Amino acid sequence: MLTRLLFPIRPRAQYRLSNMASQLSGQTSGISTGAGVSLKDLPKSNNFTSHLPPDPDFPTPQDSHNAARAKLGPRQVRGAAFTYVRPEFAKEPELLAVSPRAMQDIGLKEGEEETEDFLAMASGNKILTWDEETKEGVYPWAQVCLANPMSVLD
Repeated sequence: MLTRLLFPIRPRAQYRLSNMASQLSGQTSGISTGAGVSLKDLPKSNNFTSHLPPDPDFPTPQDSHNAARAKLGPRQVRGAAFTYVRPEFAKEPELLAVSPRAMQDIGLKEGEEETEDFLAMASGNKILTWDEETKEGVYPWAQVCLANPMSVLD
């Protein structure tokens, strides 16, 4: 609440948030107030990674997944829009807080934050969109911050 008083959401931003939330929840307009869906049923896509140039050092999810942790650390990524990232396993993760409004805005059902899948995904211990056996699916990625966005296209 204090955040909203200090940084009120402009009408255009509220409209865009409503549109994003409605697309995720299957609604046609407005922020969903429905029951929501489970984490596994939440729509996911890899449009970003399938249309833009990947990190040349790790051009596929498999490359990142099989790489030594030391090679994945902080580094400069050039000539790419993103790099695939592998979350680091957390021992005995603990969920400290969840925003009910954020859960609603992205279309997750009430109580989903109490599931084992949510804790495993939020802690980085499980990639729900990645099949370990086939090494296929939507893999986590980090967007590269560019001083000159056109440099990706060079």
